[in-house]
Amino acid sequence: MEPSKGKWSLYWLARNKPYLLVLGSGLMLGLSWPPSPLHFLSFLGFVPLFFLVESTPSRVFEDWVFFPVKWLILSSIRVFTFPVRFLFSRITRQRIPRVLYRRRIISGNAQIFRYSYLAFFIWNLMGCYWLTFTVQGASTPGEALTYLSGGLAAIFINPALMAIPFQYYGRIRRILSPLPATLCLIVFWLAFEHLHFRWELTWSWLTLGHALADVPALIQYAEFTGVEGISLFILITNFLVYQLIRQYQIHKRIKPIHWILPALWLLWPLALNPLLLSPQREVFKTHGTLKARIIQPNIDPFYLTENLTREQHIQRFRSLILQPGLDSLDLVLLPESAIPKAIQKDRLRTELLMQPLWEIVDDHNIALLTGFTEIRDQSPDSRITAAAVKMRNGTWRDYCNSALLMRPDEESQTFQKSKLVPMVERMPFLPFLRSLSNLLGVDLTGNFSYGLPFESHPLNLKNEEKIGIMICYESEFGDFVRKQTLEGASVLAIITNDGWWGHSSGYVQHASFARLRAIENRRDLIRCANTGRSMFVDARGGIHQPTAWWEEAVIDQQVSLRSEPTFYVEHGDYLGYWAAWLSLLLILGLPFLPGLGLHQKFPRFFAGK
Repeated sequence: MEPSKGKWSLYWLARNKPYLLVLGSGLMLGLSWPPSPLHFLSFLGFVPLFFLVESTPSRVFEDWVFFPVKWLILSSIRVFTFPVRFLFSRITRQRIPRVLYRRRIISGNAQIFRYSYLAFFIWNLMGCYWLTFTVQGASTPGEALTYLSGGLAAIFINPALMAIPFQYYGRIRRILSPLPATLCLIVFWLAFEHLHFRWELTWSWLTLGHALADVPALIQYAEFTGVEGISLFILITNFLVYQLIRQYQIHKRIKPIHWILPALWLLWPLALNPLLLSPQREVFKTHGTLKARIIQPNIDPFYLTENLTREQHIQRFRSLILQPGLDSLDLVLLPESAIPKAIQKDRLRTELLMQPLWEIVDDHNIALLTGFTEIRDQSPDSRITAAAVKMRNGTWRDYCNSALLMRPDEESQTFQKSKLVPMVERMPFLPFLRSLSNLLGVDLTGNFSYGLPFESHPLNLKNEEKIGIMICYESEFGDFVRKQTLEGASVLAIITNDGWWGHSSGYVQHASFARLRAIENRRDLIRCANTGRSMFVDARGGIHQPTAWWEEAVIDQQVSLRSEPTFYVEHGDYLGYWAAWLSLLLILGLPFLPGLGLHQKFPRFFAGK
């Protein structure tokens, strides 16, 4: 049956006012993101795109929205290539044709890319606008350009990657009916998220499942599926809503099954909660406790407003640590980059700057976890990392963003950050760029990149207990965290410095991800931030004693120790893994579907437009 052509129906909008639907999709996805309370909009954000894909004509003239974009790109190419074209014409007496804009007829696939890219660009801009705020701390124009380009690259490039699943969906929707075609989109999207976590240009901040991080009542099943299971839940909800609206648009009535299914689908996580949150379950049974203190020093991360020496910084930490109640503590946490000096691991015990902290550790018999920059010296004959630079004495040296666990009468334990922010902390594809730089004689690797660890393990607390470490950006990666739990971590800790982004939604979003990691692993989590938000998170995702932004704070709490692994800890991101393989099969098999004669055998299944 033909869809409704009534004015202002979604089908009419898709044909006549497509960018209203694009704007609606982008706004709903952006407004569903923390710290917005409108999380339910994530259940509707993809619906306009489904209608746009279904109603996109096979070929149309380029529209006015992308005309200025294309004109700007081509004009820029003309300006930047003018010197080359001028010199070439002078030398060869031949003229290189100019790049001109011509209005063209474009395919339906190009339209789908434009619609989905623009919707996802709005989402990325609303969710990650704060990425450009780090430019305020740049000390040189080159540094400012690096920070700005890294933030803008994420905002502009990430939507193009997000649009790839919709490109395949647009192709397969022309062959299959809505149900199987949308199931294929769900597979493509999960595969995209899974792969996006696992390459050098990863920026998975806007993983769809993160939208519900602040609604723990709806995501307790993450202990079985990880964040990819939450993305799956949101995608299926969008499809059910799409089917509900589609049935009404076509038939002008809604069958009970079309509204009962979405209602039941939204309710089943709540219905399972009494079972999932039962204290009798093995994953919630504790074998001990740990009393921890979080120090939130509230130090300007760029040191623009700080006039303290290194020693005064350490004394500031010392005075905060020594507040009443220290004798009852087992662990004290300082934030990322708390130590204002890079230090070699073998000198951590003897470094004069560190002595006030070691005195507290030894005198009060407590453990202290802090962030610092670790120097790794390498001789010319040892393993040389891609981030290492050659010193004047012929040795090689690199720097790691690290965590240090200080224990009385014990050797220092360090943990190096392995999930580094692309462009800001490490140049992507650094080994390749280093080799290419040596070949061309031009440095393509940027000014600075942190080194990667040779291996990562949880650190040892007293009585054989282990603590899983996340440094800032690493708290976004569920698969990385669950491997530490699998190695015996009985409690988790995040040390971070969220002040780089200023008073924006960035630090709030980052804090929300901690709740996901606690639920996935069923471990209590301690989050220590430089400027907020510091907090304790229990194994059910509940937040305790959250601190405010730009506020010095000291908070203590007893946290539980657990040893039982969850299903997700044991099996990892299996949903995305199998979705990636299934996507590959679908992509390879897509060109052969029309020639298999299945349209005659299964007409309802193969009922694409």
